[in-house]
Amino acid sequence: FFFQAEDGIRDYKVTGVQTCALPILRNLDRIVVLRFLGTQSLGYYSLSVNVLTLLMAIPDSLVYVSYPQFVRVYSEAGQKAEVLHQRVERLARGIAIGLPFAAGICAIVCPALVHVLLPKYDPCVGAMRMLGFGATGIALASLASIVLMTVGRRVILVPSAILLTALSGGLQVLSIRWNGGLTGIAAASSTAYLVSGGILLSLAGASMSLDLKRVS
Repeated sequence: FFFQAEDGIRDYKVTGVQTCALPILRNLDRIVVLRFLGTQSLGYYSLSVNVLTLLMAIPDSLVYVSYPQFVRVYSEAGQKAEVLHQRVERLARGIAIGLPFAAGICAIVCPALVHVLLPKYDPCVGAMRMLGFGATGIALASLASIVLMTVGRRVILVPSAILLTALSGGLQVLSIRWNGGLTGIAAASSTAYLVSGGILLSLAGASMSLDLKRVS
């Protein structure tokens, strides 16, 4: 794809904003595991994170490919957000249906592979299942982020990232206090991912007058 210089610079800046916000939320759990449970637990947990990374491969690619298309269509329509409705609905619906299904398959297949091929990593199985279902929240948050950036509401992302990161860290620390172990931290992380996806998608819908009931 070839873009005008202005669009290219804008895309670079926006990609920087997005890649600084969401990865903090996505990596906070590993910091908590290392701080409270040690390096061995971090090794177990990292295998669980690999499953999450695998699930996010296609959604992440779709988001980054969709952003320049959103910008072009939005600009050509005279900055009317309504032109994005169908594209956003299609992507959100695909994520909401496809990722939980893929996570369900991973929750069955991946633990079985660990039992057979890497039996020493059995402690990560519970966390692996939990993190998989958090992928939907991350993907929806990423989609909502590019919508907000396209329609000029970038300012929303900074306080949202701070609040949601604090929520994630708080839930993870609580899981440690309640002796939840790796599975508890993963459950806390997935909860934060889903909450962040729901909140950011709601903000994105409001910014473009999109009825979220049509997406669900």
